[in-house]
Amino acid sequence: MADDNRIIAVLAYFFTILGGIAVYLWKKDDAFLRFHAMQSILFTIAGIVVAVVLGILGVVPVVGIMVAAGLGFAAMLAFFGIWVYLMYRALHGDRFGLPVIGPMAEKYSA
Repeated sequence: MADDNRIIAVLAYFFTILGGIAVYLWKKDDAFLRFHAMQSILFTIAGIVVAVVLGILGVVPVVGIMVAAGLGFAAMLAFFGIWVYLMYRALHGDRFGLPVIGPMAEKYSA
């Protein structure tokens, strides 16, 4: 695998949804890059959905705010850790797929 492709896959994750869309549209002939670009897009969308749900939960007085704050912090740490791990695996040339998002990325990148 070319080093350029691995770096481009990392950049697709690093620039989140915009990087994923750019790589997905730019590298139409490379299955490795299209997979990582689509997984970056789907992972970012999942993060946005979780943030919105926790934001809505935070509107509930007292208990909702405390729960949303705790879950929001935990979710932020989890998403950051997964984001870094995805970049690490892409840099090493692995076609690593997340449990739910990976098969979807495989399907949409084909």
